[in-house]
Amino acid sequence: MIQVTLTFTSLSAALMALREIPENTLNGALTDITPAEEAALEAPAPKPVKKAKPVPALEAAPAPPTVTPTVEPLPGVAPAVQYGELQKAVLLLAGKNRDAALSLASSMGVKTFKELDPARWPDALAAVNNKIVELGVMQ
Repeated sequence: MIQVTLTFTSLSAALMALREIPENTLNGALTDITPAEEAALEAPAPKPVKKAKPVPALEAAPAPPTVTPTVEPLPGVAPAVQYGELQKAVLLLAGKNRDAALSLASSMGVKTFKELDPARWPDALAAVNNKIVELGVMQ
């Protein structure tokens, strides 16, 4: 058996392409479609909902920086950390001090945090957050 995947811009284009395939190849797939189903397939897709424009923020005095205390995880229990969380923190740190981000990565035995084992992401995130607090980088 050979399997082929095709991508079409519309359902009607897909139906037209399927009709050009010999009937014995499709094992009767097109004969099962009723005229009502075919009309429903060829109906235009609903238009996507437009996103609302963002409301401009009011000018306000900057809030004082908040210091978040570091939380020690329970022994033997690693909190769930997604790579996106680690990446966001690393980019924040690298934007302020690229050398600090690179030295943290090398202290963990990798050139970049992308190479880091997922089991070590919680430790890396804690180290990056501590360095962010140490350097006074605003989040």
